Amino acid sequence: KRTCCLIVDNMCKVVEDPAAVVPIMPRLEPLVRAACEKMANPEARNMADRALNTLQKAAQGVETKEVTPEDALNLIKAALGDK
Repeated sequence: KRTCCLIVDNMCKVVEDPAAVVPIMPRLEPLVRAACEKMANPEARNMADRALNTLQKAAQGVETKEVTPEDALNLIKAALGDK
């Protein structure tokens, strides 16, 4: 678990675009948070805390927009000239 948290921490530090982190947040954040709470080894727990902080910092500043299928279809039609 410590090694996994180290990998998450390092990968998040390399990401330049916060939007790249958003798709993996729902899957990774609960796992890293659980590691923070459940690990008995203080060094490993510190690594998990650091990974969680880095993950959350990497995702800050992202604007997400929900697009409905109808909106997407209208945008495509407008781009194609309603062919």
